[in-house]
Amino acid sequence: MVSSRIVPAHSMSAPRLVSIILNWNNYEHTHAFAQSLRSTASDEHEVVIVDNNSPNKSTERIQAEFPQYTYIYNDTNVGIAAANNIAIRYAEERRAAFVFLFNNDLEVIEADFFKKMLAYMDAHPRVAMAAPQLLFPDRRVQMSIKRIPTPSNQISELLRLPQRKIDLSRLKKEGGTIPSSYFVMASALLVRVDALRDIGLEDERFVLGYEDVDWVKRAHEAAREVHFVPRATILHHHGVSSKNAMSRMDFYYGEKLRFLMKHHAFLPIALFRLAVSISSLARAFSGRHMRSHLYLAYRIWTYPWTSAAYRIPYTLPQTV
Repeated sequence: MVSSRIVPAHSMSAPRLVSIILNWNNYEHTHAFAQSLRSTASDEHEVVIVDNNSPNKSTERIQAEFPQYTYIYNDTNVGIAAANNIAIRYAEERRAAFVFLFNNDLEVIEADFFKKMLAYMDAHPRVAMAAPQLLFPDRRVQMSIKRIPTPSNQISELLRLPQRKIDLSRLKKEGGTIPSSYFVMASALLVRVDALRDIGLEDERFVLGYEDVDWVKRAHEAAREVHFVPRATILHHHGVSSKNAMSRMDFYYGEKLRFLMKHHAFLPIALFRLAVSISSLARAFSGRHMRSHLYLAYRIWTYPWTSAAYRIPYTLPQTV
């Protein structure tokens, strides 16, 4: 069982908002994000940085520079969902009304970013979760609204079959309710704490990915609204959270299968595995990244076939 050590911020008055950032061995980006948050921390906004047992002591270095934040040190790397839940429980104990979950590869670029997001939640009391517009470092818009994976739509995507999709152009431009067959990336996700009584915390069986897809899907199933707020923007240095490509691919498909097994029957998932294998072999023999695609064509059959049998048999790659 994980043990956590909490180093609270100087101010101990109850905050309205708790922002949560996870770190594992990534001083550069976590420090940059902490720097961009410096002017936003206040009695009503508590910033919490959760360290997943970083060997390089990167969080201690950040703490020395930003003592106004709260720090939670886990004695083991428990993955994203479990670390988020530790911080969410802390926020509940602090009686915060909202938690804002962030990747550590973000940068606040708007002085009124938090004001915009909280004002939106105040104006829409039925909204359980809301996500801002993510921007790439060159300020291009990053598409963060995606279809919730099902065996059917994943097979169609792999085999390049035609699919019926909802027109999201107005939603992406004006914002509003995300359809129940879609999710929004939780790179930055504002959550109403009292809505978690209906939705629950993140599923800690997800270690590195798909915890956000599952969480948003459960919000839809609990009839709690999930919204997109494009008027608030935040910079996303996308792709820095995990650097080992083969290990990252292993986790990506492992977590995707875990998600599909949680929500779908055996036969459609078996067909999905077959589609992954066929697609990977076709790509391998096209000459690009042959080793990786051949590995995946084999590996997709060796993942467990039931959620109960699921274990993580490999080392966590560098993650937040």
